Amino acid sequence: MPHNLPKTARNTWLLLGAATLLGLLSYRLWLLGQPWVGLYHDESYYYHWSLIPDFGYYSKPPMVAWIIGLSSSLWGATSAGIKLGPALCWFGTAIALGRIAAKIWNFRLGVLTAVIFYSTPLAGFYSLFATTDAPFLLFWALALLGFINAQQAITAQRDPLLWWLAAGLATGLGLLSKYTMFVLPFSFLVFLVTSPARRAQFQTLGPWLAGSVALALFSLNALWNIDNEFVAWQHTSDIAKLDGQALHPGALFEFWGAQLGIFGLVGGLLIARWWRIWWAEARAKPELLACLLGGAMLLIGISIQALMSRAFANWAAPVTLTLTLMLAAIAAQHLRWVLVAVASNVILLTVFYQWPVILAITDSHQDKRINPWFRVQDWATPIAQSARLTPVDKSLPVASDSRAVLANMSFALHPKQFPGAYWDADSSHIRDYYDQTINFDLLPAAQQQRRYLFALEAPISEAQRASFHYIEPVAVIDNYFQWHPGKSLYLYRVGGFSGY
Repeated sequence: MPHNLPKTARNTWLLLGAATLLGLLSYRLWLLGQPWVGLYHDESYYYHWSLIPDFGYYSKPPMVAWIIGLSSSLWGATSAGIKLGPALCWFGTAIALGRIAAKIWNFRLGVLTAVIFYSTPLAGFYSLFATTDAPFLLFWALALLGFINAQQAITAQRDPLLWWLAAGLATGLGLLSKYTMFVLPFSFLVFLVTSPARRAQFQTLGPWLAGSVALALFSLNALWNIDNEFVAWQHTSDIAKLDGQALHPGALFEFWGAQLGIFGLVGGLLIARWWRIWWAEARAKPELLACLLGGAMLLIGISIQALMSRAFANWAAPVTLTLTLMLAAIAAQHLRWVLVAVASNVILLTVFYQWPVILAITDSHQDKRINPWFRVQDWATPIAQSARLTPVDKSLPVASDSRAVLANMSFALHPKQFPGAYWDADSSHIRDYYDQTINFDLLPAAQQQRRYLFALEAPISEAQRASFHYIEPVAVIDNYFQWHPGKSLYLYRVGGFSGY
């Protein structure tokens, strides 16, 4: 493909790309308001973080809470308001990745790269949910863009300092989004030290400025962790579950299969079929090699994690950015096949988005085996509005021993308030942010003595009964959550916490 497109061809690609991207964005924003796209309990949990702005939280850096806080303050404390900010991050990632491809190749491949990424199952699925990966991938892409621009400025003998600054800012913000962002600056370091010509850049201010800015931003979270006994870093270590007892090849293959699934089967097969094309491009274009290196290093690291214990697919989410650029390199010679990969992803996602509607039209029996949307159904609002709960004083703050129940039930009853209290008698281990901040044992005496709506997934235990001077059964809601059919929710009015 020529580097400089004629103006007419450039405008055509711009219109096609803009129409596709804005069409997908509009469709996904519309989906945020549909009844089957409810708040998963993690989203309600992150929203509650946003009500207490801080530089860190129990299990994550603060960026997801900051974005949700901004989004919900502008568009309301609703499901769509919480999801909107993260959804826009995915769109921004597509634009940033397109700019990277345009810098490496040309405008046409830049547009196509943005479309490839935004049509992947990863971007399509997670655009509907508020997760840490939304800002993480945005800042990963922006850091890559700043780094690539700095390298090209050096090659063209222009001042790269502003681009180094941009790379440092994006890297620092990425570190405030997810700790695995550390892989990217390490890949930059490897890229620079492996070439004598590039090593000379360490004699200039740029790399040191970028590193200093990134570390200064990350220090906000590091200081928070020091002040909170490294609780977030400890949680990150805990979920890795490195027992060292045996290797788990099944988990490794499952993880690799998940990476293929979240990128798209057809696109993955094309990358495997024509690997020589993208490999030759990476060898010929150092900027492309720099972009691929971080994702490759992360894939190797998380693969080792999967082999030794377990790994979730989204732990290596930036690999999708790497695969997107590989597929873009192939598009220069096999455009039609790449468009087939894009179309297959869009069709698959559309069917997934409308699956509850399809099941309703076909009058199919619905359960969690055939309708994965049950997992994010809004069960708390109907319960809160149910006539069966008329004896409940809905002004009562919610308490529970379950993070999921507390997050969703509290949001349904009091969307603009932090939950009331958390019951956990085990003081040796902090289970989550609620346990860290609103455990009954940590509350001021006045708050310990007040009344709460105590929501449990099992009848109140003897230990829980012994914790309160006042207990009144209110209601039992059978089959309250379709994801767990047969499970009941037990509601009590409790007060006068007396200790564990």
